Amino acid sequence: MTMTQFARRTLAVVLITVSVIGGLLLIVSTFPILLLIFTSVLIAVGLRGLTDALSTRTPIPSNIAFVIVSIAVLIGIVILIVLIVPSLSFQMDELLASLNSALDQLRVHLSDTKWGQHLLDQLSSASISLPSGSDIFGRVTGIFSNALGVFTNVIFIVFVGLYFAITPHIYVDGALALVPQGYRPRAREILDTMYRMLKQWLLTRAVSMVAIGIMTALGLAALGMPFLIALTIFAGIMAFIPAIGPILALIPAVLVAFTQSMQQVLLVILLYLIVQSIDNYLLTPIVEHRAISLPAALVFISQLLLGVLVGFIGVVVAAPLTVVLMVAIKMIYVEDVLHNHASQSE
Repeated sequence: MTMTQFARRTLAVVLITVSVIGGLLLIVSTFPILLLIFTSVLIAVGLRGLTDALSTRTPIPSNIAFVIVSIAVLIGIVILIVLIVPSLSFQMDELLASLNSALDQLRVHLSDTKWGQHLLDQLSSASISLPSGSDIFGRVTGIFSNALGVFTNVIFIVFVGLYFAITPHIYVDGALALVPQGYRPRAREILDTMYRMLKQWLLTRAVSMVAIGIMTALGLAALGMPFLIALTIFAGIMAFIPAIGPILALIPAVLVAFTQSMQQVLLVILLYLIVQSIDNYLLTPIVEHRAISLPAALVFISQLLLGVLVGFIGVVVAAPLTVVLMVAIKMIYVEDVLHNHASQSE
């Protein structure tokens, strides 16, 4: 090997290394923005999924079906705001006071026991105190708004999602144009599979949100729990987030029940366990039969990693992002790379 060849190979290795490191740094620095874009993609997939369902089951053209779906979604949101927000706002204010009372009672109960007093002393010595009810409620009920960030992020997500949903072929064709000609059919197949899996995942979550909301409302009403609307809506919203969502939904319900009696606390916990069991072992498997089944541990790990990296927006999109990654790994690495290597070795 001549010195010129060695210098060229060294330069090529250096350029490749710098490019890879630069690409990784770029991804890390822009990761929150990429997650916002992915959230917009989820909105687009949901709208296109409803549009496809309407246009394939009726003689309505796709463009008109999209307009009908968009208007129907907008009207549904307005109706929910008009009918529910006034009662919800009142219950939120009442719930704040109830959570403050619950935390005060919790401190009293802890101080009555040796281990509880020791725990309070440890928290005090570590300059940590139990948060106030308003802090807890703000963290729990404000999760959704905090996940989306500031108002400009919400506008960005909605409008970008609408643009994606109106003309998805433009963005798909643009992405495929970056792929070498011979690999474009396979790349399109992978994108189509990702779309189907995300659409099925969103359908599963929508069914879970509605079912959990209805079952929670009936159960809380049977137990005579106050703040029925607020707790029900929060439980339904948190059902969008697998693994962690049910735990977050349980926190305010337990605190409210704590102001009544320990028996009520146990009944509320039992109710939420029953609701989650029905959803996890009956409803979700029926709806999810054509989707990728996500292992609970994998979802929790992805939520933890993305939550640490970018905050709660990472927790919200961790599961659908895992769906996309699993499709990519299965079709690109397992089916294409490994199978090609196996066939070549034979």
